[in-house]
Amino acid sequence: MNRLSRECFLTVCGLAWLVAAAGSQQAAPLAAAPVIALQPSVCPVVKPGDGLTLDWNPGMAPESAVAGIARFSLIFGLSTGEGGTLVTHPHGEFSGVALRASAITPLVNGFYHFEFQVPAGLSGGVYKLAKAAAVPTLARDYQGPAPQMYNSPSSQSFCFTVQGRSVVPQRIP
Repeated sequence: MNRLSRECFLTVCGLAWLVAAAGSQQAAPLAAAPVIALQPSVCPVVKPGDGLTLDWNPGMAPESAVAGIARFSLIFGLSTGEGGTLVTHPHGEFSGVALRASAITPLVNGFYHFEFQVPAGLSGGVYKLAKAAAVPTLARDYQGPAPQMYNSPSSQSFCFTVQGRSVVPQRIP
């Protein structure tokens, strides 16, 4: 082996060894974002990226038409802090955020486990559940009218609190 090829060989081997050594070192695991179960009348403090969960039976009618839940959304309104009313705009829309379930897991007796993520850009304050929407997966042979949710979690006092400065919140029609 001549001198140049020997130096190239040693350089390549040295680089390969460095790459292999770097790859074998385990990186410190990233801290997982907290996951908080929503409970009535408890307003946990959250930040963007945190997870929220809700175990709920949406109660769809007619029940025989439903094979599962395809989509589930919760719409939270920003509270004024004065008696808990929601911040509204001139045309009746309220300030808030729509959270769409990123995962839906069926449980027993018609219950589902819904997972949501707190989005970035929310104004600081208390967000109270104002509306909920469920889109069912229909049974294969069902031919009737679209099933409707009759057991909405908006009848409960679900909420969460975002700490931070106030910014212009999203408009929800």
